Amino acid sequence: MSDIELINADAQFSYSVVIPTHNEIRDLEVTVAMVWASEPRPIEIIVVDDCGDDDVKERLSSFPDVKVVRTPKRLGAGGAKRFGANLATGDVIVIMDSHMRMPYNWLLTVDEALDRYPQAIFCCACINFRCKWVGSGARWGRSTTEKSSDVFMKQSWMNRGEHDVVDRCDSLLGGCYFIPRYIWEVMGGLNPSLYGWGYEEHDLSLRAYMMGFEVRRINSIGIQHRFQKELKETKEGFPNTYADFNAMAVTSCIFEDGVFEKLYYPFFKQVAPIHAIVQFEDAIDEINQFRDFVQAKRMYSDSDLPALCNFRLPTPREQQEMVDCILRHRGEATKECRRKSRNCKDCKEKEKQEVVKA
Repeated sequence: MSDIELINADAQFSYSVVIPTHNEIRDLEVTVAMVWASEPRPIEIIVVDDCGDDDVKERLSSFPDVKVVRTPKRLGAGGAKRFGANLATGDVIVIMDSHMRMPYNWLLTVDEALDRYPQAIFCCACINFRCKWVGSGARWGRSTTEKSSDVFMKQSWMNRGEHDVVDRCDSLLGGCYFIPRYIWEVMGGLNPSLYGWGYEEHDLSLRAYMMGFEVRRINSIGIQHRFQKELKETKEGFPNTYADFNAMAVTSCIFEDGVFEKLYYPFFKQVAPIHAIVQFEDAIDEINQFRDFVQAKRMYSDSDLPALCNFRLPTPREQQEMVDCILRHRGEATKECRRKSRNCKDCKEKEKQEVVKA
């Protein structure tokens, strides 16, 4: 009997851990080491090198059971997750970021949750690198500087909840998800249109509920997550507009006929950058292909979502109010930037005059 079989003797399910990465080798090495040392040990750890500059395969060569695969082109977080998950062979697919720290026996706790709730996908409690509890799972809602509203497809953290409780939550959140492979296959995995980063959790969570599954959070597992500042376009290679594109792709695939065209598309045309709109229109055939798959698999209607996961579609009036709020504050921010810019130029001019006088 091999070492892996001995380590997994108490595990009811086999685990495939998928870790996408891009130029994060220092955090990645520690994350992989902690996953590899877990009890039970996953049957495979698939590291997806998303066309980074690090020699990931060489740096992880000391872990014989780790499989390093490289994407054919830069895919971003969503695409890299899908790329790696499609190679997984375990009963459960664990998708996690490359900057995580987990308890030694975390998968035994997942094992118990999967046994109790076989029709669910899971997330866990999250801690930042200062060891402060952040939350567990997510609720639907969008915050602005004026008000808090649930009329758009946004999330916010839920409180951790009671320890040792595996309760339902609106949506996945936290950088680590546990998805039984049969559910992943029924759902069709991640939306293949997603690119760059953003809206993977929204996509999986809403489709899970619509297709008859649940989203639950395992409160007793606290995984540390390094929260990174959003990278600039020149460094990351992806403009921020891909989040807008992904939001359009998800809303157009998930909701019933006419909802996107009458409600969400008018919203995006007012607030999303023009190149995100153009990219969406160019990809519409691929998006509609996945939409047909999703609609054929749904068991519940949009009107069932409030009872299932507290998500409700906004009215056109509410959506337009949100547009007006975004544009108003965007305009105020622009005025403030211009004012600061003028002041900065004035200060520089005064400095030059003082130097000349001296």
